[in-house]
Amino acid sequence: KLPTLALKTLRALLKFGTNGVLVSNDDLTIENSKYSGRRDKIIINFLRLLRSAKPPRVLFVRPFSGRIPLSWIGAMASWRTWAAHDELEIEYSVEVSPDSTWRESKIQKISADSSFAEISCALISAYLPASLVEGFEPIRRLVLVARPNRADYLYSSQSLWNHLEFKILAAEWCELGTKLHYHQHGGWYGLDDLHVGERFESRVSDLYYTWGWSRGGGSTRVLSPVIIPPRSHKKSCDSLICFDQPQQIYRLQYFPLSGTLQNMYDQVSEFVKIRTSKIDLKIRMFPGEYGDAQRQAIVAARPDAQFGNTGDIFDQYSVSRIVFHSYLGTSWLETLGTNTPTICFYDPDAYKFRPDAKSLIEALARVGILHTSGTSAAVQANKIDGNVQAWWLSADVQLARTNFTEKFANFSTDWKSQWQ
Repeated sequence: KLPTLALKTLRALLKFGTNGVLVSNDDLTIENSKYSGRRDKIIINFLRLLRSAKPPRVLFVRPFSGRIPLSWIGAMASWRTWAAHDELEIEYSVEVSPDSTWRESKIQKISADSSFAEISCALISAYLPASLVEGFEPIRRLVLVARPNRADYLYSSQSLWNHLEFKILAAEWCELGTKLHYHQHGGWYGLDDLHVGERFESRVSDLYYTWGWSRGGGSTRVLSPVIIPPRSHKKSCDSLICFDQPQQIYRLQYFPLSGTLQNMYDQVSEFVKIRTSKIDLKIRMFPGEYGDAQRQAIVAARPDAQFGNTGDIFDQYSVSRIVFHSYLGTSWLETLGTNTPTICFYDPDAYKFRPDAKSLIEALARVGILHTSGTSAAVQANKIDGNVQAWWLSADVQLARTNFTEKFANFSTDWKSQWQ
């Protein structure tokens, strides 16, 4: 909702000036509660019992996306003398009053002559979450009391973005000597010509782990992520993994946003319309609640389309004869990295690759893995439909895949020994 609210603020500023924007001074209650599912809660409690009485040398916080894999429980059991897992699910409730005077003073700095940068900075200050301004100090005290024992090393792969408690502890502990080890957690990293997340994460980390690439920094290391190896299941379907985004611009980065979203929807509908295979296609929509425009486009092209978002995505990979992807995100790297037959299509106007990735991208395109339209991807799917494995295991396809994954999806079932 924030981008919509910011747009309304800009319109009010244009119409009424700075006096037309007021900040609410109603009291706020900032609450934090546990969020894990039932299965993960049981596992987290079990991992808590495994912990040594001594403070761990290494504290792992959200080492992976999604559900906790069983292999991670085994790792924690064998590493329990020096490592521990902690989701930092710290419950608290803090009551604060908004500092409306301070926030309105930022808006008052905007004038008819203000630059875009000056307006942006003013609105960022005005819209800063109360948890980072009025509620920050009481939240900080509660977090430090809840986790008094400092670890020597702190690891995560996603907590710098949406986990306030982790960020507070990381800042406090690193001032006292803790080393922050951070891991790439998804796609786009290393591939994009400019990636905001990559720049931020690698800058604040003492050691930064990637899925294979390097920008030459001395603190960058290659380390396989925790992966769930595909199980040997009967291949009962093909899969299409879809992407979606809110219509509003919420960060400046190369991938489908705003105007290019419709191009992506059109490509997906073209793909499902042209694909002729008799094998069922299971379509997995993006979990974000961004409306049903993409679903409507798919149904218009293929009224009998089958949708399904339940279950772990790796389980879906394991029952799929081939996995199609409508974007260059995390999922296509997962299937390429685990050697699952993969075809991916994307809008070339929505991406810009770093120079040293272009030759590898072009090689994937030459062997039919990567396409710049849904039509092209569907034609390739129809061409290999009679024998997907023969195409996928051919020497040129495997060479292109291997060369690419060594740099951008260097996954290994031997991740545990690498990490240790």
